[in-house]
Amino acid sequence: MMGFGALLNITGVGKMSKVNDWSIELHEMVFTLMSECPQCNGAGECEVDYHMPHNSGRDIGEIETRIEQCDMCDGSGEIEREDEGE
Repeated sequence: MMGFGALLNITGVGKMSKVNDWSIELHEMVFTLMSECPQCNGAGECEVDYHMPHNSGRDIGEIETRIEQCDMCDGSGEIEREDEGE
């Protein structure tokens, strides 16, 4: 007696290997096109220095830091990889 899987392959219904291979290729292609943002290291946020100069309300100038959305990747943590051959 034939197993159920053998019956599916004989009739041509169970041929999911091509779809599976295609999905693996698509997944690899997407992940090779994107890479981790070098500015925020994939976090999507960066620490930014702000210079607060001396003025009438402040006796000395200071440098303050703030956490902001990364400008290079717009907060996604990934950037599109450029082709090295071009």
